[in-house]
Amino acid sequence: MFRRNLISVWVGVILLSGMFLYGQETWPPCVDNDGDGWGNPASILCAHPNLDCDDTKPDVNPGAAEICDNAIDDDCDALEDEDCLVSASLLPDTGITQCYNNTVAIECPAPGQPFYGQDAQYVTNPMSFAVSPDGQTVTDNVTGLMWQRQDDGTRNWANAISYCEGLTLGGYANWRLPNEYELQGIVDYGRYSPAIDTAVFPGTIPDWYWSSSTYAYGTYGAWHINFYDGRVHHYGFKTNYYYVRCVRGEETFPSSFTDNLDGTVTDNATGLMWQQEDDNQARNWESAIEYCEGLNLAGPTVWRLPDVKELRSIVDNTRCNPAIDPVAFPGTNPTYYWSSSTYANFTNYAWVVGFDDGYVDNGNKTYTGDVRCVR
Repeated sequence: MFRRNLISVWVGVILLSGMFLYGQETWPPCVDNDGDGWGNPASILCAHPNLDCDDTKPDVNPGAAEICDNAIDDDCDALEDEDCLVSASLLPDTGITQCYNNTVAIECPAPGQPFYGQDAQYVTNPMSFAVSPDGQTVTDNVTGLMWQRQDDGTRNWANAISYCEGLTLGGYANWRLPNEYELQGIVDYGRYSPAIDTAVFPGTIPDWYWSSSTYAYGTYGAWHINFYDGRVHHYGFKTNYYYVRCVRGEETFPSSFTDNLDGTVTDNATGLMWQQEDDNQARNWESAIEYCEGLNLAGPTVWRLPDVKELRSIVDNTRCNPAIDPVAFPGTNPTYYWSSSTYANFTNYAWVVGFDDGYVDNGNKTYTGDVRCVR
């Protein structure tokens, strides 16, 4: 009798321990009402025993990326949108992983060798995406923006704006047409036709996609990006029909610069430090890379030629001739500047940014262009 009572006591202790440790009256398997693999409430038998703060939304769980400006605690850290405000202005990398000389792919050179310092040798914020469980949306893990995964046809500019503003997708209704900086962020310059990761964004047409940004020099036009290769242009009219991919989240890349009073300028949006004034000397692509690698400015720092996304980020799309903040960057020539990014389709070309109005195109590496370095 005593032994039987003792066993009963121990069973009761175990059950009470289970209630205390797991906050449950019983010890069931993981409760996962929305099918995202996270429990609410969690138990020791859950594959992911973290607490899912909203088990009615599959995109909300402890493994999710925080989406800015939606008043939802997407990643269940009790911070709602606050923890994505810093990352929302980061620039994703270009996706280029191969090194090149003036014509063909090469093994990446060592410091001091010709062509050292090009795009593939400086990887910052590698592109990273998470496809939603329903396959309808994609979250950019670098910027925190959420993207429409697949578009569904062409529209003129006004209809593109209204389409995104009226879109309901993935349980969300606060979609918008992206600005050109955001849209360029998902371009993969290591690919072409289309210049995007098609596993993440299937069905992307290698053609022009609208941005929300009006062209400052002629308001009849708006900026658009060609997902064949990644060109950024304003040619054509808002009445033209281009493809549309919508986005949601806090709008990124506001212009904000700090003059460091030592010949450098810090971009407060991206955290990059820039050479304030270039030396007004045109160089070919190889010489541009070499010049930045050897630049001695504001102390012993490592300078480099910027990649195409970095260089485009300092364009001021409200200005022309030059399309840049003239106080932060005095003396900028309204011509094209070299990036460190080789053009994937024709590797004897590299990407350039035209600071007359802000276009992104490519030029033969043996031609000469202006140079502004970054670190």
